[in-house]
Amino acid sequence: MAKKTLIDKTIYISSVTDPYQPIEKELELTRSILKELLNYHKPRLVIQTRSPYVTRDIDLLKQFEIAQVNMTVTTDSEDVRKAFEPLCPSNKLRLKAIKEVTEAEIQTCITMTPLLPIHNAKKFTEELLSTGVKKFIVQPFHPEKGKFVASTREIALEQMKKMNWSNDKYKEVVDIFKKELPWLGEGKQGFAPI
Repeated sequence: MAKKTLIDKTIYISSVTDPYQPIEKELELTRSILKELLNYHKPRLVIQTRSPYVTRDIDLLKQFEIAQVNMTVTTDSEDVRKAFEPLCPSNKLRLKAIKEVTEAEIQTCITMTPLLPIHNAKKFTEELLSTGVKKFIVQPFHPEKGKFVASTREIALEQMKKMNWSNDKYKEVVDIFKKELPWLGEGKQGFAPI
């Protein structure tokens, strides 16, 4: 039977819901989707996640002609992460996972979208580079439009105030990123298809 074709199509999994929710360990829905996509000819694939569990599917991701894993890491602070993303895996686990994906010779990107308050931009940049990732994307956080998990809004905004996070601080951090990171996309343009 001839392979179905998705030539010149990019499959993006997923911009709204993380494809590696905790239930994925049991149900393997994302893994099933990846297996199905391998029946099509030459689709480009982008996985967007905050979960280290993506490493489970390295074997499938390596079978795509073009695949990229984007790992979202929004801050260098576990306090900030817990305030904004209380149910998400730690930054350390995410950075370890994206390093493993990179070492498997799969295209990778770290998305700092939105960029949350940063304690030490220089040190954070070193941690990002230690993963071997060469592509990075950054976007500002807009507290007035920002979406929060139920009951985290006040804690998150308090954390921003405590760290004096502002548009000027964001720009200072991005200037450091521009100098130190090999490739930095900003805003929606950074997410252009691979």
